[in-house]
Amino acid sequence: MSSKVDFNKQLKVIQVATVIVCLGLAIAAGVLIKNITYQITVGHLTNNLLASQTTIVFAPATHSLFDLNIRWTVVFILVISAILPLLWLTRLKNDYSVSIGKPLSADRFI
Repeated sequence: MSSKVDFNKQLKVIQVATVIVCLGLAIAAGVLIKNITYQITVGHLTNNLLASQTTIVFAPATHSLFDLNIRWTVVFILVISAILPLLWLTRLKNDYSVSIGKPLSADRFI
C-alpha cells in the first residue's frame, strides 16, 4: 500500500514557506538591526612628497570607495532570497520541475 508522492505539491509548499520566512526575516532585520555603516576602502602606496627629498619614498594610503549600511544590505539579500523561490513558483515552474530529475542543474546553485 504505497501512495504516490506528489513532488510538485511538496515543492510548492517548501517554496511558499521559504518566501514567507525570508520576507519575515527581512522585515525583522529592517526593524531590529541598528543603523551601522562601514566604510569600504582600498589600500595602496603613494609617493610621499614631504619625505622624498633625495629619493622616492612611498607611504601607505587609503581611498574610500563607498559606505555600506549593514541593515539594508541584509534586507536586500533576504528580499532577493524571497524573490527566487517566488519566480520558481510562477514563471520558472516548468523548468524547475524538469531540472529536479536531472543529476546536475544550474538552478540548484542559485
